[in-house]
Amino acid sequence: MNKLILMRHAKSDWSNSNLRDMDRPLSSRGERDAPRMGQLLAAKGEWPELIVASPSLRTRMTVDGLLSGSGLQCEVRYLDNFYPGGPFAFQSAFQEFSDCCGIILLLAHNPGIEEFIMELTGEYKKMPTAAIAVFDLPSGNLEKAQLVSLYTPKDV
Repeated sequence: MNKLILMRHAKSDWSNSNLRDMDRPLSSRGERDAPRMGQLLAAKGEWPELIVASPSLRTRMTVDGLLSGSGLQCEVRYLDNFYPGGPFAFQSAFQEFSDCCGIILLLAHNPGIEEFIMELTGEYKKMPTAAIAVFDLPSGNLEKAQLVSLYTPKDV
């Protein structure tokens, strides 16, 4: 593997307080942002071969938006331990899938995404909804991960 991409799901809809957190869909802004971020990844040549995501509705909808926006396809896997996720879950997924792909995108929730970025870089990076952090991985080594790009919907 030569790149790891971390993404926070797009903006969720909080209008129905009766929904379980797991069942919250994207807001109209989230439905707009997810395809734009997919288009950005495709245009930058950073399209993943595999997306590993939380099984929540908002992350599933974010995946659908990424795919439709990019016009590209890739394998998608949903892991229960990505809800809510965190550094241990993300490291485990990295170890499990790193040999199969050159670029993997891990898609989940905060605070786990920000915590994992802090663990990798030693620095706090704010990850608003639909934000994407791209890491180069020299020799496929997570311990040598280098943050090379941080994209937000406002950048697109």
